[in-house]
Amino acid sequence: MSASSKYLSGFGFLSLLAMTAVGLGSLSMLPDRIEITLQDSSASSDADGLELLRDEFQQLRADLSSLSTALKVNMLALRESLAERAPAMPAPQLAAQDDPVPPRSGKFLAFDLPSEDFHFDRLQSFRLIPSLSRVGFDAKSTLHDFSGATKRVRGDLRTNLSRADRACSGSIKVQAKTLSTGLESRDAEMYAHLATDLYPDIEFVIQSCKVEHADTSDMTLAGEISGRMSIHGQSKPFEMRVTGRVDSSRRLQVVGEAGLKMSDFGIEVPTQLGVIGMEDEVKIWISLRFRSLGGKSETLPEDKGSPLK
Repeated sequence: MSASSKYLSGFGFLSLLAMTAVGLGSLSMLPDRIEITLQDSSASSDADGLELLRDEFQQLRADLSSLSTALKVNMLALRESLAERAPAMPAPQLAAQDDPVPPRSGKFLAFDLPSEDFHFDRLQSFRLIPSLSRVGFDAKSTLHDFSGATKRVRGDLRTNLSRADRACSGSIKVQAKTLSTGLESRDAEMYAHLATDLYPDIEFVIQSCKVEHADTSDMTLAGEISGRMSIHGQSKPFEMRVTGRVDSSRRLQVVGEAGLKMSDFGIEVPTQLGVIGMEDEVKIWISLRFRSLGGKSETLPEDKGSPLK
């Protein structure tokens, strides 16, 4: 190998060492210059999953309470039945008795659990589960679109899901001041336009349903609900297309959306400097879950919902 070749090889080796050193030095400085933020995309779904488990636990608690009550009633009936039979059975002939006295008439060791008191094709009452429900809106503006939502919602429904067009009533009520768009200054302006101090609630009273599809086997339905929407102290007729399904835990899930013009309810459309403003029409949407109360008036353990996040 010539001297020049050896020189070039040595120079290349030294250059490689220098580049390696520079690279290691740069890496050592990265922790002070770079901040890495990881966002768990499943955080929301995990929170919803926790609320689902919480609701199922409350339903289990209601079942256990009903089972405990039923056991007490049935054990009392058993004791009374044995007490009635004892005098009629002389002690020496107890083992040879062939025709035992039947128990008192009525149910014995029969239990009616709340979770089983659900029928798609019967008239029944439903209670909204706030922690698993959300109501919101999507709005368009000159600069960018935005949305607002809340979980502070309560409501009820009474209908026969297979024949909702024959009988359907209920209400959905939202605390207006819990609607959040993620920006405090924008929320404050929204509350001012809604006059939340004077009109704290937004309420939709359901008066009728128009069913387009109802499948008893799949426990699904679709159609339109009609009633009156009350916002900003004014009440107007309102309609919304919805779909519903019963999940594996026998909860009724209802989703729907409809357009709504703020000016129809006397709400001034927000603008800034006469240039930047919102469109008059916003899209109202709901995602609700209900628990069946059967045909009874009793309620399940209170669900206080979850705070707005």
